Amino acid sequence: VAVIFAVYVSLWSVIISLWAVFGSLIACAFGGVASGIIISLTQNTLTGIAVIGVGILCGGLSIFMFYGCELISKGIIILTKKFALWIKSCFIT
Repeated sequence: VAVIFAVYVSLWSVIISLWAVFGSLIACAFGGVASGIIISLTQNTLTGIAVIGVGILCGGLSIFMFYGCELISKGIIILTKKFALWIKSCFIT
């Protein structure tokens, strides 16, 4: 039972970690653009533009990451459902 539970938790931890990366990319996008604007107005303009560019890059990557996370989440939900049915069939003949 412990091994079955560990496999189930491992599958769901993959989903949680992928969505955490997605959230981090969104946070980096907003933070990068905001801090880039502040840096370009107060300190070095070229550094601020570079930070804004990295923020926009994180925003673009978050779009791709969203679709990937959504697809993988659906796949793992189907996989865990099949896994649960397989475990059930082992006990019920």
